[in-house]
Amino acid sequence: MAETRLGEIQQLILDLGAGDLSARGRVTGSGDAYDAVVSGLNMLAEDLERGEHERARSAELARVAGELATSEQRMRVLLQQLPAVVWTVDRDLRVLSLAGGRRAALTGWTLPPRTLRALLGHRPHSATVVAAHEAAFEGEADQLEFETDEGTWTLRIEPLLADGDGTTRGEVVGAIAVATDVTEVRAASTRLQHAQKLESLGLLAGGIAHDFNNLLVGILGNASLILLDPTDYSTLTRTVKQIETSARRASELTHQLLAYSGRGRFVVERLDLGEVVREMVSLLEVSLNKRATLRCVYGPDLPSVEADAAQIRQIVMNLITNAAEAVGDDGGIVTIRTGVQEVDRAYLAETYLDDALEDGRYTFLEVSDTGVGMSPETRRRIFDPFFTTKSHGRGLGLAAVIGIVRGHDGAIKVYSERGSGTTFKVLLPAVEGEATPRADVPAVDPDARSSATVLVVDDEPLVIGASMTVLESRGYRVMTARDGVDAVALYAQKHGEIDVVLLDMTMPRMGGEDAFREMRRINPDIRVVLTSGYNEQEATSHFAGKGLAGFLQKPWAASDLLAALAAALASPKSRRDR
Repeated sequence: MAETRLGEIQQLILDLGAGDLSARGRVTGSGDAYDAVVSGLNMLAEDLERGEHERARSAELARVAGELATSEQRMRVLLQQLPAVVWTVDRDLRVLSLAGGRRAALTGWTLPPRTLRALLGHRPHSATVVAAHEAAFEGEADQLEFETDEGTWTLRIEPLLADGDGTTRGEVVGAIAVATDVTEVRAASTRLQHAQKLESLGLLAGGIAHDFNNLLVGILGNASLILLDPTDYSTLTRTVKQIETSARRASELTHQLLAYSGRGRFVVERLDLGEVVREMVSLLEVSLNKRATLRCVYGPDLPSVEADAAQIRQIVMNLITNAAEAVGDDGGIVTIRTGVQEVDRAYLAETYLDDALEDGRYTFLEVSDTGVGMSPETRRRIFDPFFTTKSHGRGLGLAAVIGIVRGHDGAIKVYSERGSGTTFKVLLPAVEGEATPRADVPAVDPDARSSATVLVVDDEPLVIGASMTVLESRGYRVMTARDGVDAVALYAQKHGEIDVVLLDMTMPRMGGEDAFREMRRINPDIRVVLTSGYNEQEATSHFAGKGLAGFLQKPWAASDLLAALAAALASPKSRRDR
């Protein structure tokens, strides 16, 4: 434009120089030839200025376009390196964009798919993913996790909004999804958990070895004193009692180990949790830290729980004792609360032992203290076996508590902050119906003599020897077998002479369950007392409805053995319909 204008002005000046006054008409708006030249020069200046602006604008557009291309290239490289695939879809589920480089290729997501369904293909999770996109059209974000042949993915889906006016939210025009490959993250988490378990098991093994060694010193040391001078009757009774005390503590430790493993339910019944808590509080009040003030808030009409009363008492004792110790010498308040609560999956997900527990009604025990609280590091380790922050004392403690709760399909929630005290909340599944009333057990005189014949079946010689000594001291006749095979063969020959069988659960060649079945074929009316180191519920679960005459928990005392056999002999001979 400017070049054309300059050519016109040059020609006009030439015409003026030649005296051609008609040139004025060649420049629009000129009054005469000179005016035409001036006007043309002004218009030329405007054209030049306009061109300069256009060149500057073009240069700016070129600069912005270059920066945009560089940014786009960087974003493309970034998306290709990230362990993620990103896509957007419109409300008709048409794919608008897809980025993800090598990750997209790994999952089989190819470019360019026309629709979301084509993108996902025929995978088991496709319908769920589509439904989540449709929910995003209504403004709802969602997060999913699914497996592919290549690994584990999380998928975050959110509404895709049109640009608003700066003050209002834009209209939902589709959905944006980010699929992240978390395979390595999950694997690293699994490795970390495995390492933590190994550390916990090492601590457990060391603690058990320490405690058992101490108990064995009490047993072996006192036994050696008797052997040194078996005629010193003045100290015999005291020494034997110390041996018995050490052995009973060892037995308690094995029970705690079973509780820690979640296999510690021994006698399951329908319990009133509030009643159990009241009993324990009344027993503990006299022995607790005198600077701790107990406050009890018992919920009315609590639903029952199916639990082992002794194990629940251990939970109550441990939690209340720990709370009383937490308030320290400065004193404080320990609050014990029971109640019932409706809980959902979101609540259970924040508890310990969230092993796919079902939502619903849970009866709870809550123990709070106004002590110093716990640091995050302490909270992470409170359920480790033998972990303690006390200057003295060690043991399974809260590790046994969490094992008991695990064995009862419950959960524990812990609230604690430094300087704000601590709260432990134990939740147990509520059941319908009244608590089971305590049955009156017929009294059995364990010292009564008997001429009955007992077949003792056990693979441990020490157990057989102890059983024979106790039973023969009360007049019993004893036969023995080392495993199920020998027991069945002996019973086939002499079942007419045998009144009751004391049968171990776990043995080589043939265990207690198979031996019981074979002996019952020989004599359907057989009386069998099962004995095991496992809890009664677990040990007898395979014998339900088969007519066991009783159960004897190992380790047992002489009085326990005699009482169990006396009760079995007093029972009806045929127990098949029990």
